[in-house]
Amino acid sequence: MTSDAITRKREPAATRGHGAKDVWSTIGSMFGRPITGEADLLKLVLSGVPAKRYAVLQTKLGIPEGAVSPEATHRNRISKKAARLSVDESERLVGITRVFALATELFGDEKVALHWMHHPARLMPGDDPVKPIELAALRTGVRLLEDRIRKTQHGII
Repeated sequence: MTSDAITRKREPAATRGHGAKDVWSTIGSMFGRPITGEADLLKLVLSGVPAKRYAVLQTKLGIPEGAVSPEATHRNRISKKAARLSVDESERLVGITRVFALATELFGDEKVALHWMHHPARLMPGDDPVKPIELAALRTGVRLLEDRIRKTQHGII
């Protein structure tokens, strides 16, 4: 996909009829439960995301091995029916899904959002290009990406 194709999709969210509710709905559908705001996400993180849901999201979003939890740990958990991710692992997974939902809102298309998440971009001045999905596994990276997405939505970038 060319940068021109991505640029054309960068209309402000308001002009596409999308809003914050769409982001929450997208996140909720990924976790298979209603998410209406930060409190719901906090409850999900504190209770631990089911390991089987992580496996689904890892495939859907192309989450790199080890980005949320070590693969050996994940394989051991997935074999246990009621296994859940730790709070830290759940928080990393929520961060990745949040960035994906915001990118989907920005671009208006999940495929374009996934393309953006998996292709290196200069997101930090003076540093080499990095894939947004790699930054999304870090709390500070999520904040940087949220800021970049919001600025793009408002025509600042």
